[in-house]
Amino acid sequence: MTYVFRRLDITWFDVHIALRPLEVPESQAVQEACRFLVRGKEYGERYASQTATETPHFRIRPLSPRELGWGHFWKSYSQTWWRNGKPDYWKLQLPFLCKLRQPIRLDRKAAGLPPDAVHACVVPEVFLSALGWSVNIKVQLSGRIEINALIAFLDRLRDPKCRAFIVDGRNRSLPEAQESISQMLVDDVYADVYVQQNGLAGILMVHRHMVVSVTDFEGPRQPYRSTWRDQSGSDEMNAGDRALMQSILHMRPVSVEEAAKQQIAHTPFDHANFAISNFDHGTLLFMQDMAKRDVAEKSQRSLHCLDRNVCRFSMMILMWMRFYGATEDRTEPKLRTLRGFAPRTLKELSETYINSVCQTFFRNHKGLRKVAFGATVHPMANNTGQPLQKNPPETPAD
Repeated sequence: MTYVFRRLDITWFDVHIALRPLEVPESQAVQEACRFLVRGKEYGERYASQTATETPHFRIRPLSPRELGWGHFWKSYSQTWWRNGKPDYWKLQLPFLCKLRQPIRLDRKAAGLPPDAVHACVVPEVFLSALGWSVNIKVQLSGRIEINALIAFLDRLRDPKCRAFIVDGRNRSLPEAQESISQMLVDDVYADVYVQQNGLAGILMVHRHMVVSVTDFEGPRQPYRSTWRDQSGSDEMNAGDRALMQSILHMRPVSVEEAAKQQIAHTPFDHANFAISNFDHGTLLFMQDMAKRDVAEKSQRSLHCLDRNVCRFSMMILMWMRFYGATEDRTEPKLRTLRGFAPRTLKELSETYINSVCQTFFRNHKGLRKVAFGATVHPMANNTGQPLQKNPPETPAD
C-alpha cells in the first residue's frame, strides 16, 4: 500500500550513567552550582522551590507542577514515591530539564530532504539527575513525504558520514550531535578535575533509542496484525507493509524475509491503531484513526501527548535499568541507596501507569521484569502475549 506522511515526530535519545559523582567528595566531581544533584535534601528542595540554575550552555530547572500533572507518564511516575503529601523527588530521581541556549538546525541538503516538500524543526532537550543524563533530539517533519522517502531519510541519518545536524555552527552526524551536547553538559555540571580525568569516556552510555509517531498521514487504515480486525472492518497489513513499518523502526530497509524473523513486540489499540517495539531500537506509534487528515485537532494533540509519554517512559526505565546493573557490585552508600529505589519504582510504575505500549514493555522485556519483579516472567502475564490493558490512546489531562 502507498502511505504518504504529512506530519511525524521522531525522537532519538541516549542514556548516560555517571557513577563517579556519587562515589567521591562532591568538590572533586560536581561544580558548586550543581551539587544539589548529589545531595538528597537539596535535590528535593530545588524541586519544591522550582529553583533554576544557569550555566554557560543550559538553563537547568525542575519539571514544573503543570508538566508533572499534565503528562500522563509524569503524573503516574510521581505517584510511585510519595512523602508528606507530595512526590519524593530524590527517590523518584525526577530529572531536571536542561534547555540548551543555542538552537540546533537540520541541514536539509545533507539530510537528503526534498527542497520544498518537507519542513523540519529540531527540538533538543536534556534530562539530568543524580543517575546521569539523557540527550533527546526531536525532529518534527511536516509536508509531504512518501514512506520510501522517509525510510531513505532515516537510513541516511544512520550513516556516521551524514553530518546533517548543525550544532554550535558545525555540521555533525546524529551521534556527534548528541555527543557534542553531552560534552557541553559535562563541562557545565561536573568539576574540572573530574572532566579532565574522565571526560565522556568514563561514563556508561546506552546506545540511542528512537520513538517515531505518525500524527498525520494519507493511506489505508489497516491493523498491523488481525487482533482488532473484527472492529476495524479491514484486513491486516500484508507482509510487505509490515516490513515497511519495521524499516521505519530500524531506520533502514528491512526485507519481508528479515521482518518475519525480527523480535517485535506488537501493541494493538482499538481498530487499526497500533505500536510496534524492538527493545534494542525503539517504538513506532501509528494511531491511524487519530492521524487521518479529517480528524479533530484534539486528536492531534492526543497523539503528541502519547508520543511524549512513550519517550519519557522509555528513557526513565532505561536509566533505572542501567544504573541498577552498573551498581550491582558497588558498596558506596549513595550508590547502594539509589540502587535500592529501582525495583519499587519500576514495580509501582507497572501498576500506576496503564498505557498499553508501556504495559507491553513490562510484559515482554526480560531485563525490565528482572529489575521490577525479580524474575523474567511478569507476575500478571498470560499466554496471549498481549498487553495487560487494551486501552484507547491517551488524551491530555486538563
